[in-house]
Formats: sequence, structure tokens, C-alpha cells
Amino acid sequence: MIFYFFQGMNIKGQMILCPESQSLLFLGSPVVKGLSGLVGKGLYISDIPVHDATRDIMLVEEQTKAQDGLKKRMDKLKNSIQEASQAVEEERQKNVDLLHLIFPAEVARKLWRGKQT
Repeated sequence: MIFYFFQGMNIKGQMILCPESQSLLFLGSPVVKGLSGLVGKGLYISDIPVHDATRDIMLVEEQTKAQDGLKKRMDKLKNSIQEASQAVEEERQKNVDLLHLIFPAEVARKLWRGKQT
């Protein structure tokens, strides 16, 4: 059952009969898209009862978003490290090639390994 609430907010929930007070109790939660939708309506996660599954769903969604963002940042970092490593390897090869152009192969190997000739 969905009711319309203030500021155009929808509420979903259930009605419970309270015979001792001869009344109906409506227990509901706001219908929103994620935590940002909740905050956009002026509500906070603490406004949703702890036992309400809506709260758990929102927290899991936020955790998933955070993990996805972290994975994307880690992938970017991994790619930049791989590119930097490739650039270092290319420069190392240029140095080796230059040593081989200037010196005989045996001397170039010794110089590259840091040994004196």
C-alpha cells in the first residue's frame, strides 16, 4: 500500500489494527531511490527504523557504490603503474642500446652491471 505524504513523497507500508485503542496504525517507510533521495527529501538514514529492510537496502547500495568507486580508482592506478613501468623499461632498453653502440658488447655488459672495466 502506498500513500502520498508531504512534499510529494510516497510512503509504503502496512496498516495494523489496534483493537485496544480502536484505531489503525500505519507503519511505513519513504519510497526513495537510495540515500541521496532520502537526504533530498530532508530525511536521514537514522529516521528509518532499525528493523526496516529499507534501511539495510540503502546501506548495502551505498556500500556497493563505494566499493565500485574504489575498484575504479584501483584500476586507474594499476594502469598508470603499468604505463610507468613500460616507460621505464623502454628507457632502460634505450640505455642498453646506446652502450652497445658506443662500446664493445663485453664492455657494455660490464658497464651496465656496474663493474669496472
